Amino acid sequence: EYINACQGIVDLVQERIKDVPEQERPKVFYAGPKSIYTAASGDMLQNTMIKLAGGINVAEETIGKWAQISPEQLIQWNPDVLFLGSSLGEYEGEDVFSDSALQTVNAVKNKEVYLIPSNIGWWDFPAPHCVLGIQFMATKLYPDRFEDIDMLQVADDFYLRFIGRSFTELGGKI
Repeated sequence: EYINACQGIVDLVQERIKDVPEQERPKVFYAGPKSIYTAASGDMLQNTMIKLAGGINVAEETIGKWAQISPEQLIQWNPDVLFLGSSLGEYEGEDVFSDSALQTVNAVKNKEVYLIPSNIGWWDFPAPHCVLGIQFMATKLYPDRFEDIDMLQVADDFYLRFIGRSFTELGGKI
């Protein structure tokens, strides 16, 4: 039942984005846990999550886990959307918006910077519930295709069904 529910979330996302041509998919940067200048490489789960959510990982060609990059590299990649992974409180969205080096980056200019919910169970960790992270990302990449999706409600239902308490009851925040 759990696996079917996880697959159902992925299938729903895939169905809604299947007709988006590759050249129209948003460029995504996924920042790691220590700073905005750590990138999810093509070797990582987050790369797969980006692809399943309908994005293109600008850091896919980097090597290793949480590759250290420079501000210049991030500016050169110029992502449309920036996701902040489970940072463990090291930095937040405001740190990105106040970083003078990043003011020309499209994601920053257009306020397309999102923190992956992680205060109670990471949605970007190699575990089946990362499907919630995939759906969360898809709602940010394609808001018009997911306008009927309330991620808090999805999370509440998912946690209630499989953990016995809703995401909100457990203190989850989106």
